[in-house]
Amino acid sequence: MILKRGKNILKALAFLVAVYVSFQLRLKWSTRSSFSDIANEEVDVAEYMQWTQLQEPKINQLNSTTESSSSFTTTSIPQMKHKTFLITRRSCMQHYDLLMIISSAPGNFERRNNIRKTWAFERSAKPRWTSVFLVAQTRDEGVSNLLLEEDEALKDLVRASYYDYYYNQTHKIKMGFEWAITYCNFSFLLKLDDDVFVHIPRVLS
Repeated sequence: MILKRGKNILKALAFLVAVYVSFQLRLKWSTRSSFSDIANEEVDVAEYMQWTQLQEPKINQLNSTTESSSSFTTTSIPQMKHKTFLITRRSCMQHYDLLMIISSAPGNFERRNNIRKTWAFERSAKPRWTSVFLVAQTRDEGVSNLLLEEDEALKDLVRASYYDYYYNQTHKIKMGFEWAITYCNFSFLLKLDDDVFVHIPRVLS
């Protein structure tokens, strides 16, 4: 009886050791994979910076075109060197009590349109608040062209020169903050994602 109980204890210990070793190996490989992804993204950034130089005439043309439209309260100012991956140079033409910067993936056209039609809709000729979308680049040429058209028509995109990946969220936030403090005057800044709903009157009150 005692011998049998001892064997059962040994089996239980062996099982626990096997589970522990398996867990450690999975943790090690998952960490290694994420570091590998991050390394690959750094290569993507360098790759895209070369592509940006080729696209610069198109971007400059877009900026000059957007100046002539009055559908969004921004204007272009003389070029300065940015500290982040920011490429948008439009500035706010008035002071806002609340500026909302909304992170959005390049292909999330429907989400952005839903936000524009609902809680972010500006009802006043001189609103106390405004919202812009933080959008990076994509390798999908069709989506990229649609983004250029969206930016030209609505002028509420703040663009970055890196590829949009989950691990690059810090780049997106930093470039959003740089645009806000460089190109806009506001009392309060609210950072959001495009999957939330904001009750703006309550925020302002």
